[in-house]
Amino acid sequence: MTSQCFNELGLTPNDEPKTDSERHTRKIVSAAKKMILTANEFRNAAGAGHGRDVDNETEVAAADASLVTSCGLILASWLIKNSEN
Repeated sequence: MTSQCFNELGLTPNDEPKTDSERHTRKIVSAAKKMILTANEFRNAAGAGHGRDVDNETEVAAADASLVTSCGLILASWLIKNSEN
């Protein structure tokens, strides 16, 4: 879903960045996107959803979950702001 949002908003550029600022921004956005995609992979592998045994899920520390949540909120905010342009 994350990649689809980027594609729908035209935020998956194929051209080279025009400025250093744009290059740095793209790196930051790419890292945030990668974190969300990795969190989704982890949720799918370790979560108790999709009929998995609830007693065998991998435990996630609250601080780690907070990091992923915060990054997701920041990325979502950035996507919304860019969808308005």
